[in-house]
Amino acid sequence: MGKDKDSQYFIKTITHGDTLKKSGMNEMWVCRVVEGEAVVSFNMSEYTVHKGDAFVVMEGELFLMVSSGEGLVMEVMVFRNTLLNVVYPFLGAEVNWSLVDGPLRLFGQMESPYSQMLLLDCESLACMLKHPDKLSDNKLMLAMTAHFLLTYFKAASAEIEKSKLKNERTESVSMGGKRSYQLLTQFYALISEQRPVAERNLEYYADRMHITVRHLFKVCKGETGHTPKEIIDDFVVGDIQHMLLTTEQTFQQLADRFAFPDQSAFGQYFKRHTGLSLTEFRKIH
Repeated sequence: MGKDKDSQYFIKTITHGDTLKKSGMNEMWVCRVVEGEAVVSFNMSEYTVHKGDAFVVMEGELFLMVSSGEGLVMEVMVFRNTLLNVVYPFLGAEVNWSLVDGPLRLFGQMESPYSQMLLLDCESLACMLKHPDKLSDNKLMLAMTAHFLLTYFKAASAEIEKSKLKNERTESVSMGGKRSYQLLTQFYALISEQRPVAERNLEYYADRMHITVRHLFKVCKGETGHTPKEIIDDFVVGDIQHMLLTTEQTFQQLADRFAFPDQSAFGQYFKRHTGLSLTEFRKIH
């Protein structure tokens, strides 16, 4: 199935010679290697993944396929924030954003029975995404995604508790690169701690991080290819979409909550980033 820019979820197949890179904040990937092997960079460390391996790339995590074998077939299941922002509130305290700074976790190597459950969930999700015509609404996908994420967060938390996060970062990463990645992770954490995100001023984040706005711009652009403003906007728009979908608050109440001067400015901001008015978004969803 090809990529649908309007879809909340879809699956794509990656083979030898294809490019695969993730640096944005608005998607979660669930990947499984069907055939062959590949070398991937995950949060600036390199790993080799083989046939049968499966793993997740959360929002905020950096991923790049460095090289691949000629027989590579990898399925990438993409879940966008419009779906995830509905799922996360149901998981509550189980959502553990500290996992975003961890190593690549292969489902098959995680503690039993979580490893088997994750592999089965991965297979079920792939099956569902390959037959979108059978999904009359989002309910089944929401339930399956929530089950997968709950299992993943519990499995990863158990792993951290047991091994105390034995960090396997490669020595090839320079100290400067590590520092930039640490700053990027701190930036994400400062944005996430507000949820919903209301602070859009770059000076606020730079001051909290004890760096200049120029340095913050350099870190974000160098590590993700996106400006700090673009990253903040991804968070803000995702939170607005979530509030529109899960509350009955008026547009003025939401404008106040997200610190916009008035409803008009709030609506213009949302339409500029989504192409839809507030009313159109609520009506469609």
